[in-house]
Amino acid sequence: MMKFLIKISEEFEVLSSRQAGASARVRFLSLLKSSENFLVIDFECHNISPSFADESIGLLAQQLGMKEFKERVKIINASAQTKAILKHVITSRVSTKAKENSFA
Repeated sequence: MMKFLIKISEEFEVLSSRQAGASARVRFLSLLKSSENFLVIDFECHNISPSFADESIGLLAQQLGMKEFKERVKIINASAQTKAILKHVITSRVSTKAKENSFA
């Protein structure tokens, strides 16, 4: 198993836009390409915008599914504000996917 540590401010200059969040998600998915890989995302106590959080982490959780997300992604050093935003975007993205699947 390969473990990757991403320090958010070293990898990404902007933590406040959807475009930056989408770039972050692409990077995370590339590291998770092998099913053996595990990702640790260190927020280094930086605050992020809801847009960045939704595009990067919310959509990542939606794409992986909650079970796989919890097994393969660990978030560390998130400020209280960032934790609240992440919880909200993950919950709304995962529940949106569940609703879409129930209508399929």
